[in-house]
Amino acid sequence: MEEKEIKFESSTEKKPEKHSGIFLYTLLMIFIAGLIVSNLSASNVYYTPIFISFSAAEFIFPITYIINDLLNEFFDLKKVIKVTLIGILITFVSMLILYLTTLLPTGYSEYQNVFGFFGSGVIGITISSFIAIVAGSLVNSVVMGKFKKKDKEKKFYKRAILSSVIAEFVDSLVFITCCCIFASNFYFWDKLIPLTLTIFTIKIIVEIVVSPITNFIRKKAIQKKWAE
Repeated sequence: MEEKEIKFESSTEKKPEKHSGIFLYTLLMIFIAGLIVSNLSASNVYYTPIFISFSAAEFIFPITYIINDLLNEFFDLKKVIKVTLIGILITFVSMLILYLTTLLPTGYSEYQNVFGFFGSGVIGITISSFIAIVAGSLVNSVVMGKFKKKDKEKKFYKRAILSSVIAEFVDSLVFITCCCIFASNFYFWDKLIPLTLTIFTIKIIVEIVVSPITNFIRKKAIQKKWAE
């Protein structure tokens, strides 16, 4: 009698899972964290007697553009816009709540000064940041899309850096201009050009320095199919 070989599926075998949602939400959380921290730290501005002037935010804010590059690499423009708007909304609510906490009449003015809430400074910075990131993200998405269409899946490093160079300049110029209007107790018109050029340069340097990490995440996302 012929014996039939019965094969049992190993319970340890896992069916392929789609990680697109987890990957997208992780990028969203990092994007929001970058926005909140950079908005808080943007009130700490360092002015020098020479041409160079910058704020603490420039060392943190490039994270948002790195995330934007990854979003544009794996997701369509509709999702990128949705993530950007969600990030902006959550950040604005967070800044507003933090500002309202400073209105409690405790007499601790140091609290307001440390976080830059004195004279509604951070609220003005937050509004400026939102206007700038919408303009910069739109430019970044368009430029990334054009380069990706041309290069297909190749030359990620080139399109990520070149798109950021254009977008970061737009972002920096719009941000500082708006800050001079909405946060005039921290940003001044005579420092518009020095601040714009300095923070633009710092942002690009930071993005270039961390680009190997960005590229590593991209390769892992492709390998593990996180965005499928």
